[in-house]
Amino acid sequence: MKNFFIASISLFTLLIVGACNKSSQLGADLFSNDKLNLTFSDTLITVVAQTENPDSVLALNALSSGGTFVTSLPLGKMYDPVFGVTDARIISNFYYNSTARLTLDAGLEYELLGINLVMAYKGTETYGDTTAEQKIGIYRFDGSESLAGDNLRAFSNKKYKTETKQLGSLTFRPTPSTYVRRDTNYFRPHIVIPLDSTFGKSLLDTAVHSLYNANGGDIRKFFRGFEIRTENTTNGLISFNSADDSSGIYLHYKKRNDTTKLVYRFPFSATTYPYYNHDYAQGSINKFFNGKKTASGDSLLFAQGMAGANIKLEFPNLKKQLGTAVVNRAELELTIVEDSIDKYQPIERFILSTGSGAPIADLLRSSNTAVAEYGGIPVYEAGVRRYKCNLSQHLQDMLYGRAGTVLYLIPDNTRGSLPDKQSTTRRVVLYGTKHSKYRTKLNLYYTKP
Repeated sequence: MKNFFIASISLFTLLIVGACNKSSQLGADLFSNDKLNLTFSDTLITVVAQTENPDSVLALNALSSGGTFVTSLPLGKMYDPVFGVTDARIISNFYYNSTARLTLDAGLEYELLGINLVMAYKGTETYGDTTAEQKIGIYRFDGSESLAGDNLRAFSNKKYKTETKQLGSLTFRPTPSTYVRRDTNYFRPHIVIPLDSTFGKSLLDTAVHSLYNANGGDIRKFFRGFEIRTENTTNGLISFNSADDSSGIYLHYKKRNDTTKLVYRFPFSATTYPYYNHDYAQGSINKFFNGKKTASGDSLLFAQGMAGANIKLEFPNLKKQLGTAVVNRAELELTIVEDSIDKYQPIERFILSTGSGAPIADLLRSSNTAVAEYGGIPVYEAGVRRYKCNLSQHLQDMLYGRAGTVLYLIPDNTRGSLPDKQSTTRRVVLYGTKHSKYRTKLNLYYTKP
């Protein structure tokens, strides 16, 4: 009870001094505007917006202690009439765990029974029409480059040279929500891609040699990398989880003249990352860029996950327009253009971020309450869907010169502790800052000095 009392006193204090959360908005209902000198406006603050077409996003960073490792990996070549063609591939390497070696005995011969690539679905990141037939191809690096190594930093437009011959392929219709039954057992949704037996035999021989013949081969050199890509264009993307404990290369083998079947899984390595190419030339978004890297956000704004379009926001006249006022509540409002919404669901959450990529202080993702206070998710209101993002504290910091006047809307899938644009597959079209009915605007409650 004591803690509740203290919390109540703190909340009341925040209401009086103009706190930077939703409680301040409640204050507008509890007290008269005359006593608090509280003012509301959705036209006072000028918001300038534009859509940017970036080259790439950071997809892998093994150079820092925290690191950036994307384990949710979109795959497909998706045509979207608005955003054009998105080509999402998986650049991968596999890991050989020296503490869980293959079951091998020195001096014995081994026979390959088969080799498969297994990829577990990431069903939450499938997007668009995923019922169409997909044709996947696996290609081994040609040997001139290697994905091996711990000190690797890669952007999503980094590609490697691959062999022309497929290492494996699969034509299938995705079932990302269907468990796989074998005999009486059920397994998480996944696909199985048979790989070339010559490759499998070479892998088995290399494994034997690297373990028992120092001069016979090095399995670390054998793993140089692979590219997984979709050969046909559809209207959707599927996604896979490289960190799932069932994903990886499965080597099936046995001892010569023995019927006991053995199996070993090579998991995806930490150097696995997504490759993206966004071809906007085939979408209606392209006319807004007009050959440039940015487009005015007066009429429409475009945002896409992966390495897609960004939205940049500026508040150029903030100091002049707000002066020394105290910000009680500031909320950015953006309205969704409902185009093909059944097929292309809008972005799940927007994170407001500074130019450094850090979320604004109003969003504390370690707290569920703070996330709820911040907003950023689509909500129905007056027959339309809108995003509303709380930036009360950050706007006050802008006004006092503690923060810059530029922000970015970062697509997020709401499922991680950090913004996750890299593996977010969704996209959205929003009305711009000068739309006659649904303009992007800043709803502001403030107290005059």
